[in-house]
Amino acid sequence: MYKNYKDEDIIRAYSTMMSTSGEITSDLANAIQNRGGIDYFNRIMELRKSQPLEISRLQNEVQSLTTSETSYDFVRNLISSKYLSMDDLNIFVKRIFDEQRASLFDKAVTQNTIVKSITGLILGSILGTLFWWGILYLFKQPFIFVIPVVFMISYFIIKNISKQSSKNPVVLLASILSALISLVAGHFLFLGFNS
Repeated sequence: MYKNYKDEDIIRAYSTMMSTSGEITSDLANAIQNRGGIDYFNRIMELRKSQPLEISRLQNEVQSLTTSETSYDFVRNLISSKYLSMDDLNIFVKRIFDEQRASLFDKAVTQNTIVKSITGLILGSILGTLFWWGILYLFKQPFIFVIPVVFMISYFIIKNISKQSSKNPVVLLASILSALISLVAGHFLFLGFNS
C-alpha cells in the first residue's frame, strides 16, 4: 500500500498512527522496514531539515548516474556524503537507484512494449466495445460520464499486459486508440442491433 509513498508521507503516516492509536499497521511497518527502518527514516528526515541541499544533491547524482546499463555498485562507488553514515548512504543510494531504474523501465519503449500494448489494445478494444454497447443497449442513449470508464478499461488492460504505466508513450497511445475504437465499434454494434 505504501510502495509509492514518499519518505515524508511515510513518516507523517507513522506519526499520525502513533499519536492516535499508539500502534502502526503491518503494511506501514513493512514499508518502513523495507526502506531501512524507523531509525534510518528519522536520521534522513533530520538531515532533510538540517541539510536539504545535501539530500537533493545525492538524489540528483544517483538519478543522473542511473541508466539501464549501470549497476548499483558502479553508482554507489561514485557517491559520497560527509553527513550520512556509510550504512545510511548505502540504503539511501539503493532506494533512489531502484526507484530510478523502475522509472526508466516504465518509460522505455521496447519491442516488447509495442507487442504487449498492441495485444492489450485488441483485448481492451473488445471489452471496451462490449461495455459501451451494453450501456447503449440498456439505456438507449450514450452517457458522457461513462466515456472515461471505457478509457480506464482499455488502460488497465494494456497496463496489466505490458507492465508499464501511462508514463510510457506507447501505452498511453494504445489506451487512447483502444478507447476510441471501443466507442466507435460499440456505437456501430448498437446501431446494427437496432436496425
